[in-house]
Amino acid sequence: MIAAVVLLFEAAFLYTSVWIQGRATPANAEGRRLATLRTEMPLPPQRVADWMNGDADGTDLYQRAIDSFVAERGAEKFNDWWRSWSQTAGRNLKDPSKWPAPPKLAAIDLVLQAATTQDARVFASRMEQVVTPMLTRDFVEQVKALGEACEKIGLSLTARSRSLKTAGKTAEAQNAMREAIRHYQAGFSLGARMYAERLVLPELDAAMDLLRDNATGLAEAYKELGDEAAEKKFREFEAARDAFYKENILPVMKAINTVDPQAGNVRLLARESPERVWRVEAALALGRVKFSGKFGDQSEARRMLRTLQADGDPWVAHAAKVAYEMKIEEFRVIQ
Repeated sequence: MIAAVVLLFEAAFLYTSVWIQGRATPANAEGRRLATLRTEMPLPPQRVADWMNGDADGTDLYQRAIDSFVAERGAEKFNDWWRSWSQTAGRNLKDPSKWPAPPKLAAIDLVLQAATTQDARVFASRMEQVVTPMLTRDFVEQVKALGEACEKIGLSLTARSRSLKTAGKTAEAQNAMREAIRHYQAGFSLGARMYAERLVLPELDAAMDLLRDNATGLAEAYKELGDEAAEKKFREFEAARDAFYKENILPVMKAINTVDPQAGNVRLLARESPERVWRVEAALALGRVKFSGKFGDQSEARRMLRTLQADGDPWVAHAAKVAYEMKIEEFRVIQ
């Protein structure tokens, strides 16, 4: 009799476990909140970047700059230079003539030219390079490094200007600071173009970093030049950017950009988010759910990815295809 009762309980437990595993996880309250968040900043970068007013389209300049920077291993060269510059400038703070010059790359000149154009595309023609199963996208990191290179040149010129000012060389100091501003503007402009596109999460996140860092550089540079209005403008942008990132972007990023996302929330974002970037990333996250979720979530992820491949947004459709075709070997690399 006791054995029969034990067997009955074991059977009931097994049935319940199978039933639970077979059900798809529903979205929770946090997921429903995330699905309403927008990525449009109240103070968009274009509003403070008054130099972005040229008539030409900068897309071709950016594409040439990116290809050149990647081909010349620009990220590696600038990292090496920055390391050397930091050490040398620290030892010879009062003598800028001993500081190593930044690498002379065609990509920097092209980005400086593109900075003043009114409109431009960065990744719009590079879907297959930026929509991948990986949480980090190496190609986006290369483009971010191009914007960071502009900022690093700006920082070195800011330091040079301050050193010249201390030495009483006022005119040279002001010229160096104006050149620093030009490079900060180039880095800020690249961030602004990437933010305007925000096709994938790594692009959006890189854009926010470039906007923050170059806005800081611009505020400091204008402070040195005594332009209080310009300094205030970029300080206010920094504060607005930081608050918006914390409230609207970081919560969704944490929910999506993980190996084992909450399946119900991801499905809701893929289906109902008003933002393309979150739908794209949620579709890619469903590819990970195929391997990390319970049986019901895995099955529902595959079903939804088949449906999303016919989505009217080509970026969402492509992300769904990439996620649907994702192999277990790719998932293990992410882990």
